Amino acid sequence: MRLVAGLLTAALLAGAYFVGDTRNFAEAASLDYATVQDRITEEERWLAGLQLADGSLPMNRTSLRMVPYFTNLGLMGLVDNPEYAGTVRRWITWYVENLNRPDALGVHGTVYDHEVWYGASRPTQSYDSSDSYAATFLTLVRAYYDTTGDAAFLRGIEADLRLVAGAIYSTMDPWDGLTYAKADYRIKYLRGNAEVYRGLLDWASLLREVYGDAGEAERVEQDAQAVRASLLAMWQGTAFAYAKDERGGLFRSDWAKWYPDATAQLFPIWTDLLAPDDPRAQEIWMQFNEAHPEWVRHGHPDAFPWAVAGYVAAVMQDWEKVKAYAEVIEARYVRMGRPWPWYIAESGWYLRMLKRYAEGSVLLP
Repeated sequence: MRLVAGLLTAALLAGAYFVGDTRNFAEAASLDYATVQDRITEEERWLAGLQLADGSLPMNRTSLRMVPYFTNLGLMGLVDNPEYAGTVRRWITWYVENLNRPDALGVHGTVYDHEVWYGASRPTQSYDSSDSYAATFLTLVRAYYDTTGDAAFLRGIEADLRLVAGAIYSTMDPWDGLTYAKADYRIKYLRGNAEVYRGLLDWASLLREVYGDAGEAERVEQDAQAVRASLLAMWQGTAFAYAKDERGGLFRSDWAKWYPDATAQLFPIWTDLLAPDDPRAQEIWMQFNEAHPEWVRHGHPDAFPWAVAGYVAAVMQDWEKVKAYAEVIEARYVRMGRPWPWYIAESGWYLRMLKRYAEGSVLLP
């Protein structure tokens, strides 16, 4: 998204790009089960510790900005642990209490980015997208329900969640079922629409299991499949087009370009739009690693660690890359106190990577 590019510029200007030789860390990567569990525990505490008194969570302990999209992604790394159910519930409550009804573009169910002041947050009157914010929030709510079974809480915010789902539909093009990033930015991104696919499926499951609305659930599932079909039509042989304009023109991806071209390819995998054994997922992972072989050592041309790549490595069961990447993250960020550009979404992806590794690697106890 455009916000990522802006944050990248800020990180570079702040001198946050870490330059160093981490080859020894990668080569020495050896993660046993106990070490992984200790790292998970420590990272969960750091992430949960970001929460402010009002329930919101800023980007980092030193950040003055809170972006709901990144918070949603971050808490996905925490939501499976019942110990932190209260943290996630407070965030869900904050989100629905701050819904726009409507926003400056006339859309209901969106949430503005916020600035953090004196332990609380205030809206910036803008957001980067209406589709991804809403979709990732619904995915988080579904994950919260899976962990807690807290149907009573979700029934109490049903009207709010329907409003959030409506924010997705507010920019959906009936011609192909894909969503524009927001009402005044009419580009259909691969990344955002992969998240929409996942979010609609998760919303449909809540409609059926919590709200008993089987008819609406079926319609939403059909909409999700329409999104999937349109995204699969954007496949270009070795990669997806990373975006589509309102005339149907495709933005072809160049594997040599890290962002948005190469990184966008990871999103159909983590959202389960493509199964790990799908030939297209296999092709993406091969091309990604051939084009950017040093990503595990933070050798990509970007200030941010892009821990989503580590999580996708775990999804693809590429355990050697997971181990190598984990050691670099520990050396470069964790042991240094998690300085910027380590932020909440990176923490969430890192947690999901470690947990997938603990569950799926050969190092199970």
